[in-house]
Amino acid sequence: MDRHELLQYRAALLRAGLGYRRVQRHLRELQDHYSDLRQQAELRGLTGAEAAREARAALGDLDSLGREMTSNVVSSVWHRHPFWLVTLLPSFVYVLLFVPIAGVVVAPALLAKKQLTLQTAADWLYSSSLTDFVIWQQTWVVLPLLVCALVMFCMRNQLPRRHAVAGVLLLCLLGSGSRFFLDLVPPDSGQLNTLGFSIGYNKYRLLLNLAIAGLVACYCSVRERRALQEVPHDIT
Repeated sequence: MDRHELLQYRAALLRAGLGYRRVQRHLRELQDHYSDLRQQAELRGLTGAEAAREARAALGDLDSLGREMTSNVVSSVWHRHPFWLVTLLPSFVYVLLFVPIAGVVVAPALLAKKQLTLQTAADWLYSSSLTDFVIWQQTWVVLPLLVCALVMFCMRNQLPRRHAVAGVLLLCLLGSGSRFFLDLVPPDSGQLNTLGFSIGYNKYRLLLNLAIAGLVACYCSVRERRALQEVPHDIT
């Protein structure tokens, strides 16, 4: 059994809806069972290579073992409803994040004076700086972190690829074209402050987030293969 076969077996279990930790635990148990079989064969006088072949044969076919494991398993909710939970939910969560972001920015102004009317130039400068900082965080920190989390979660749990790609694209498009804004005018201008949500297009933000998604996908792919290092070489 080579590592490619083991990787396919692991991916098949994850796609069937088994949890990531459960699959990792099963692989460790598989290795323990293999080690016991090999040790017993060596005690009977077989050489190392002969004991390894006999132990591998005793493990049986991985496809049959996988079907046996997944026959009575209820798939996770992520696998049962990928369109709603993988494609649409991340973008919905991103939009919901505007509520606490707006609260962080608006609350000081509301506490200072009702209806976003700032009383002093110092209040205006403080609130404007806070607004710019929070909006920068939402644009260049929150969205990339959500993209990274979505890619890593989908690859780790082997969620349907088409829904994962659609979810990442939708999140990048929405995040790159939407913006929370709060325009605070100087207190002596006589104008009203404006709070809102705008939809536009920023190709640099879009390309940045797509690049981040690609890099994270490559990292997860490499990490997934390295995870097999937990299974010692002698099982192959």
